Amino acid sequence: DTECDLCGYPVLAKGHSFGNWETTLKPQGKKSGIETRICSACQFAETREIPGNGLPGGAIVAIVAGSIIVVDVAAFAIYWFVIQKKTMAQLLAVFSKPADVATDAPAKDKEEQN
Repeated sequence: DTECDLCGYPVLAKGHSFGNWETTLKPQGKKSGIETRICSACQFAETREIPGNGLPGGAIVAIVAGSIIVVDVAAFAIYWFVIQKKTMAQLLAVFSKPADVATDAPAKDKEEQN
């Protein structure tokens, strides 16, 4: 038997007998994780870093928000052009109406009453 260079524990002449790598801390986004394997002879634990490769939380939120907007626009387009059978000119007319059209109606009614 001989001593281990890493832990000083007496081990077989062939050195450590490590098991498989197991994830002890999963990587999250760009944060690294940790993998560990243990020697069956002396229980020495060897660790290594698992590089993070995901997106940060803010980028995920932006992707989800953008996807929701795209789906909403597509749903509106289907409703407007396919179900209602309206044209692009009609859609543009909705947005080009003066904002005060709704507020002028009661004023005209009052003038007609006088």
